[in-house]
Parts: sequence; C-alpha cells; structure tokens
Amino acid sequence: METKIIKCPKCNIGLEVKNTRDEAVKSIKCPNCKTPLKVIFRQPQAQQPADPGATILPGMNTPKQPAGGGVTQLGPNPSQPGETQLGSKPGGDATLVKSKLQPGRLFCNGREYPLQMGQNIVGRKNSTKPTTVMLDVNDTYMSRMHILINVEQVGDKLRATVTNYQNTNDTQVAGLPLAKGEVIVLSNNMTITMGETTVTYRS
Repeated sequence: METKIIKCPKCNIGLEVKNTRDEAVKSIKCPNCKTPLKVIFRQPQAQQPADPGATILPGMNTPKQPAGGGVTQLGPNPSQPGETQLGSKPGGDATLVKSKLQPGRLFCNGREYPLQMGQNIVGRKNSTKPTTVMLDVNDTYMSRMHILINVEQVGDKLRATVTNYQNTNDTQVAGLPLAKGEVIVLSNNMTITMGETTVTYRS
C-alpha cells in the first residue's frame, strides 16, 4: 500500500494519504480547510496532467506496507479500526502504527527512552514536575511537559499519536509545525522536534 505525505496548499497542514484502493489518483478533502485535493500515486493510462491542488513534499514517501496494514480515511467519521482524521483534536482516531504490541520508544542523543501503554508526557528532565519520559537534555527551549504521546491497542495492533501538552515552545513533527490541538499519527522513524532537540520515534 503506497503512502504519500502532502501539504495542503491553502492552509499548509501536513496530511498522510494512503492508497488503500490502489488508485492512480486519489481525491480527498483537507480536513482542516475542506479544500478539494488530488494525490497522484502513479500516472494514469490516459496520462492525466498532475493536479496543482496537492503538493507532494520531496523525500517524504513512506515504504509500501503489507496488505492488512493501517487504513487512512481523511473524513470526520472513521468507520474502521485504524482509520484517522488528521488535524483532529486530542482523543480522535489515528492510523494504526505497525507494531508487535510494543508501546515503542524515543531515541535522543544516542539514548533510548521506552514508552508505556496509554498516555506518555514527554519533556525536559526536571525534579519539580516529573513526567513519564524525561529527556536528559539542557534545552531551555523544551518545556518540562512538552508533548503527549498516546499509545493504545486497536484489535491486534497498536496506534500512537502525538499532540502538544503544556508547552510554551515550538513543536515540529516530520519537519512540519504541530499546531495547538492538532493530533498527528506517529509512524516508525518519524522525528519530533521540541525546542532545539530532535527525537526519533520507533515502533
């Protein structure tokens, strides 16, 4: 199953689109601003011109996934396990993260920080506000309670999402700004930047 990450040209939100039906061109609507978009997965036989409505970010294609992997639906009411609505509020459904029921882990400066099932509050190491995952860094631009990573089981798989928590500094996911209230699905090897520190999520 081919996956592409695009950027809405109107509101600049990052979207992960999966070609669940092996289509040459997939039509979607941006969940944030409702702009109609088309994603080109392969050139159709009729050689239709590429639609300017969707911008494919270079170097961000993800590997094909085996049949039965997570399904993405960019709609307001996901109907199947593993479907997601990007740009939703915390607690919304999210794409299944390929996993063997391991909550995953974060890697930062050569160190590994295991995650646990459920909510993981991640931030700078401190003694006054202990959190689930405290990164051993001296980054004053990273809040002590910066992001929330939620890991939950859906069927026989896990899914993980990230959203801002009680932070006053910037967060980026895969190089794109994470807006207040926005929930992003984490996939294997996706990067999260908090302040001036970048960590890598691995499932």
